[in-house]
Amino acid sequence: MRPHEAQIARRVDAYVLGVIDGRILANRRAVLACQRHERDLARQGSENFPWVWDAFAAWHAVHHIEKFVHVEGDLAGTPLTLDPWQVFVVASLFGWVHKDTGMRRFRKAFIFVARKNGKSTFVAAICLYMLSLDGEPGAKVFTAATSAEQARVVFEVAAAMAEAADAWRSARQVKVEQHKIRIISDRAAVLKPIATQTKSKDGKNPHFASLDELHEMEDRSMFDSMVSALGARSQPLLVSITTAGWNTAGVCYEQYRYCCQILEQVLVDDSYFALIFEADAKDKPEDETSWPKYNPGLQSGAKSLQYMRDEWSAANASPAAMGEFLRKHLNRWTAVGESAVDIDGLKEAANPALRIEDFASAEGVAGLDVSRKDDLSSLIVVLPREDGKYIAFGWHWCTAKQIAQPGLEHLAGWERDGLLTACPGALINKAAIQEKIRWACGYFNLKHVTFDPHHFEDHAQELLDEGLPMLELRPSRMAMDIPIDTTLGLIEQRDIITNGDPVLLWAASNLIVREGPTFQTMEKPFESAKIDPMAALINAVASLEIELDEEPESHNPYDTGRSASFPC
Repeated sequence: MRPHEAQIARRVDAYVLGVIDGRILANRRAVLACQRHERDLARQGSENFPWVWDAFAAWHAVHHIEKFVHVEGDLAGTPLTLDPWQVFVVASLFGWVHKDTGMRRFRKAFIFVARKNGKSTFVAAICLYMLSLDGEPGAKVFTAATSAEQARVVFEVAAAMAEAADAWRSARQVKVEQHKIRIISDRAAVLKPIATQTKSKDGKNPHFASLDELHEMEDRSMFDSMVSALGARSQPLLVSITTAGWNTAGVCYEQYRYCCQILEQVLVDDSYFALIFEADAKDKPEDETSWPKYNPGLQSGAKSLQYMRDEWSAANASPAAMGEFLRKHLNRWTAVGESAVDIDGLKEAANPALRIEDFASAEGVAGLDVSRKDDLSSLIVVLPREDGKYIAFGWHWCTAKQIAQPGLEHLAGWERDGLLTACPGALINKAAIQEKIRWACGYFNLKHVTFDPHHFEDHAQELLDEGLPMLELRPSRMAMDIPIDTTLGLIEQRDIITNGDPVLLWAASNLIVREGPTFQTMEKPFESAKIDPMAALINAVASLEIELDEEPESHNPYDTGRSASFPC
């Protein structure tokens, strides 16, 4: 490794390892991002992970970006020196490449960072690099936002940077105009701002696009049009950089949750880089010692501690200002809480070696949650152990139509791996679910199969008529309050052991429990975030309240001839 390559490797390692071992104060998900980098280094170039770390490519980007100068504030006119977290971002985006083609790994990035941490200067410098130094003919670079004014924030910084970089501008034949920055020798190469309200966002063919303050975008048209246009380039990059907001129905919160699931290893997406700075659940807004965890600029001096103190004083004196402080400086979504489930508890208790074949005739219960067409349907069997823990196996269904919907692409992978059954067409095949219940009642010794009658009442009645131990549970707030608490507690105690079921894990990461004045309710943050497998698990836990040695009212005619083979 050449000296300059070794230097960039040291800068990246200093940040990554410092965050992981606690020398650099960081929030939980920033730690997860650094751990992801370390895991990838350990498996780079392997059969299942064809990406490798290219120190020269990482150095080239950081080196040239740091040749620009600051154009605002006290640092105006001084060379741009990236903060350690920014070095990690740039080196990751440009350093990870395919081992055979050399093409970049990451096509999208989500950077979630509080206000006043230097993001406009940072993104503007990346824009200029992508326009003229990335070796892309006809590079089209866009600074995008919900309004023309916001879109011009990064553009204006980039334009001022370009004006200040005389040698670079002359060597690259760069011309700065009022509404665009052009490369004279490459007429197709251009950098310009674009807003959500622009009539047509299609046909832009971006090499690089930055989406500023994604949380302000009321619809997803800009995001979707940019994502769909990425396929026209060999190694395009879309970077969303934003603070938190309040609209949990928007594309920003959807991408935030998706990236949380990547970092928590609930979902796998090797083409998506994610770095999330935010307050951890137990951090108190007034605690100055926690502020650098989600304001990385405080550790480098890019953000003033006095500024944060002033903002906190204003927020503490005004309830109306508190929400703004939480969103902009602690990066907390103010309209919704964290996932209610201890994801680490569910992951750490998982045992991939569990085999259904080892539990024939085991006594237990089951929970069922059935949809008609738009959600998942799940059957979860829960088997108590003598040590107070519970084994849980799950079966899940969706429709073929759902697999093709945006935001649910991972369902196809689970179907391919046999972890999810896709019903043909647009409706759930309830007859298949009935057959699975018949099999489960025969294979295990189930005392109850608890079900919500909505969408399944007639089918459940057929099973009852056959003598199966179906137990109706209407999901009222009062009825579900205790089962929700019990389920969450069992997971937190590592008492629910799965075989690593990724569908259940994903549903758990989506589940939000909203506290009411008397009872709590289950919610999902947005439409594509499904929680049905968790609803089935909670239904099963609800029936655990009934004594397992209680005899069902009807004889189970499927209690003989158990077999390890079972229908899909």
